[in-house]
Amino acid sequence: MGIKSILDRRVFSFFILGLTFISQFSCDSDALLKPLTPLPSRIPNTQTANAIIEVTDRIPLTYKLTQEISPSSTMSGKKSVTPQPTESLLKICSPLAEHDIGALMGIISAPYDPPSPGRDERHQGVDFAYYRDGIRDSIGGEGVDFILDGVIAYIQTDRLPYGNMVIVETKFDQLFPGVTELFGIEPTQSLYHLYAHLQAPPRFQVGETVKCGEQLGIVGKSGYNIANPHLHLEVRIGSQNTSFDPMAFYDTQATKEEQSSYLFWRTSGVYKHQDPMKLFEFALLDLKNN
Repeated sequence: MGIKSILDRRVFSFFILGLTFISQFSCDSDALLKPLTPLPSRIPNTQTANAIIEVTDRIPLTYKLTQEISPSSTMSGKKSVTPQPTESLLKICSPLAEHDIGALMGIISAPYDPPSPGRDERHQGVDFAYYRDGIRDSIGGEGVDFILDGVIAYIQTDRLPYGNMVIVETKFDQLFPGVTELFGIEPTQSLYHLYAHLQAPPRFQVGETVKCGEQLGIVGKSGYNIANPHLHLEVRIGSQNTSFDPMAFYDTQATKEEQSSYLFWRTSGVYKHQDPMKLFEFALLDLKNN
């Protein structure tokens, strides 16, 4: 037998061995060729963990840190199913129904630009607006959601400068410890969040409890000198259980009491304005670290 025949036999033998080896480890040939499947848009209700991030509706539009969750069924990517937490420690929502927290930075039309103490100028909150984003030509008409759990503290119907507006109070014990430390909130204080220039008056009542992610209205352009629809959002620290009197300013029809109430909110220093984006940046960082 020639050298060539011996080599041919060895090559053939290695070929047969290779086929045998592959057959032993290939229980599903279709699985080898199957394309990658995207991860489900939310964490399924089957995951067991000591601490997981629950995502509701959008990532990271609304999320909360939960503990000791132990459902026991097969994995599912259905959006209608969410885990049931035993304890909620952190819950922060985007103020815009069609934009998650991670997208907010890209649609800021006027950033937080605080004035000197006691002055009512520059910009004490943040404005969100855009031109042709997704299905909309502008932000007008997009839903506005509460960014935190809380209680309605004040509602205003189409008065200058805020237009249709609502203020929500979130008390110290409703806030995640990291948030209270971030803003320096004391146990006797609350975090107040204001939503202005809404398309229509809010449908809620003062004293009503509201939830993070619950829709409060629609982006509009009510109020003082508003050329284009946008959402104006303010975040302030102040004493708990405040009862606000009617506010108005930059309006010849405003009474002295309304002007005084407006300035008390804006310039007295009793309600200390903060950059709202700090709250959302904290939320994104917490989501990343957990």
